[in-house]
Amino acid sequence: MLSIPKQMGIPIVSKGTKRIYFKIDINCKEGLMHEYGISGMFMAYGMKHHVIKEKLFQYSCKVGEFKDIFESSPEEASDYAKKKLSGYYSTNSINIFTNSFRKIHDLTKYCHSDKVIQDVLISKLQMLHADFVNVPEITGKRIIPLIQDEMDKLILVRNMASLNPSILNLCDKLVEYLHSEVMGAEVKRSPDYSVPAQNIPRKEPVYSGQKECTACGNVITESNKSLICMKCRSRFCLTCEEWFREERKRGDKPLCEKCFDEESQREESEKKKEKEQEWAKILRERERRAKEEIPKNFTSSIGMEFVLIPSGEFIMGSEEYEREKPVHKVKISKPFYLGIYPVTQQEWKKVLGSNLSYFKGDKLPVETVSWDDVQDFIKKLNQKEGANKYRLPTEAEWEYAARAGTTTSYSFGDDESKLVDYAHYSSYISSSFSYRGSKTNEVGQKKPNPWGLYDIHGSVWEWVQDKWYGNYNDAPIDGSSRESGDGSDRVIRGGSWQGDRRGLRSAIRQYLRKNVKNLIQ
Repeated sequence: MLSIPKQMGIPIVSKGTKRIYFKIDINCKEGLMHEYGISGMFMAYGMKHHVIKEKLFQYSCKVGEFKDIFESSPEEASDYAKKKLSGYYSTNSINIFTNSFRKIHDLTKYCHSDKVIQDVLISKLQMLHADFVNVPEITGKRIIPLIQDEMDKLILVRNMASLNPSILNLCDKLVEYLHSEVMGAEVKRSPDYSVPAQNIPRKEPVYSGQKECTACGNVITESNKSLICMKCRSRFCLTCEEWFREERKRGDKPLCEKCFDEESQREESEKKKEKEQEWAKILRERERRAKEEIPKNFTSSIGMEFVLIPSGEFIMGSEEYEREKPVHKVKISKPFYLGIYPVTQQEWKKVLGSNLSYFKGDKLPVETVSWDDVQDFIKKLNQKEGANKYRLPTEAEWEYAARAGTTTSYSFGDDESKLVDYAHYSSYISSSFSYRGSKTNEVGQKKPNPWGLYDIHGSVWEWVQDKWYGNYNDAPIDGSSRESGDGSDRVIRGGSWQGDRRGLRSAIRQYLRKNVKNLIQ
């Protein structure tokens, strides 16, 4: 209950201390405003009851009591909130809002723990934010901006210790704002809350000769001066202004309620735009950091070398053969690592302990292995490293990496005469040696493609993850593999040491049964 000095009038306070009626004297307005932070329309003549519009109190007499209940039992606080909000918002909105109490309670306990991890804290705030954006009518004014600001800080900060006071303050503010929204529902939805300050019927003055405000009917005095809107030139008074505007700062222009609302909306729109630009800047910074933090190369526990393939888009397929049609755009949304060389026999033996290849040599590529054999190799390699990070590339990933940003027949262009510098294949015959009918060659002897991949053309056919389809109709455009269907054929890419030049193009594709072991793959 508010305590009002007797000289200020007799208070009549409604339930919840949210609507206040006063019998008020002509000179009490200033004291009431300064003492209680209450704004409203005051009748400067006569002794009349008049509704005074109260600012929502962030700190009410019951906030401490609510906080105690919330800390001891968020479920009890949630039930209390449901009763207070019932009838003012939809049942669904109330449930979403009150279900967040337990999450905020857990967040508060976590923030007061000894070790707060940045990613965990951001995740908790994101879950809260995801709930609250569904009920903007309750949380849009203060709670959502509060959480968003804190997430923005956390994304950029590197030293969590510097943010500890801010995090604890966030938890306290969240509880206070919950209380404010619960207790303020009656005010925000009461019929008297939205009474406009303008267009109020003009009242006859009690005292003759007194000038009145044409907008609200209050007497114009030394303390209640008449003002002119600097935008539309309409007249209003200080009492009108106090109804819809916080205390005007030095240099601010007087504006009527309509023009002030328009100006506020414009400023709010500009702030929102600035916020969006700031958020976009934060996202770009995160992307930049992510790229810097991801190493370009890494080596596995058995010595396999990998290079990072960036995300991006490319045109897959060609118009040369039906099986390479239709040409279509594919988006690779995430970067991935790909082996720089075909898997060598030395690496194969380190994982499986045996060597199935026909031609023997530690640096020679593995051949005469089926798709099923490769899956067994990957499974054992993942077990060896205690992870689940190795797999075959999808067909789209393979072609994307093979092209390396090019749209030509080969990763180096369309000039077939240069193929000898990049690939082992059968059509090349020199005066001293012919590749036809010969054997596989050690990996890494030719030039790599622009992304650092060796033997991408020729050498041995390379298994990919996808099942075989005779064309690209209905092929995924997100870089994923095609796994549906009953067929047992799997796709092979890249050509081999026994193939000719046209069979080594970036778009070339063939298939084999997944259990077939063939000398060329």
